[in-house]
Amino acid sequence: MRKIIKSGLLIGLVLVLASSCEKENTLKEVDDVCTKMEDSNFMKYCYDNFDVNNDGKVSMQEAAAVKAINGHYRNITSLKGIEYFTTINRLSCDGNNLTSLDVSKNTQLTSLSCTRNNLTSLDVSKNTQLTRLLCDGNNLTSLDVSKNTQLTILACYSNNLTSLDVSK
Repeated sequence: MRKIIKSGLLIGLVLVLASSCEKENTLKEVDDVCTKMEDSNFMKYCYDNFDVNNDGKVSMQEAAAVKAINGHYRNITSLKGIEYFTTINRLSCDGNNLTSLDVSKNTQLTSLSCTRNNLTSLDVSKNTQLTRLLCDGNNLTSLDVSKNTQLTILACYSNNLTSLDVSK
């Protein structure tokens, strides 16, 4: 009987851990994705371009329908909220004031252009479909493209890179 209880507890613990890991990978349901944004310029761009039904909100469904974001030269300091645009394949945010950029939820990206910002790091390890990465003119000290085996265009000049491995 004791073994059955221990087994049951172990199975229960595994299920709890598995469900909490699952929740970390899913986005919280929100009525308006723009409420998750920190930057008013990015928010305005999204309302102007992606509020398809003109209800004053960008729903998760409207965000999921977006394939490209062209937020270049808009004085944007944060792209927090970009994670709700899960199906974008092109992101251009050149010439802004970004110091960080999290594209880990944008796994369908094939083209990322984030040139002329103030990025000190860029993690593209989850963006395995990237064929084009332009990140020149930042303050990157390292760049790992080892998981980006489909890259055909890479521009990363004018950074602070000490090495770059493009063998894959």
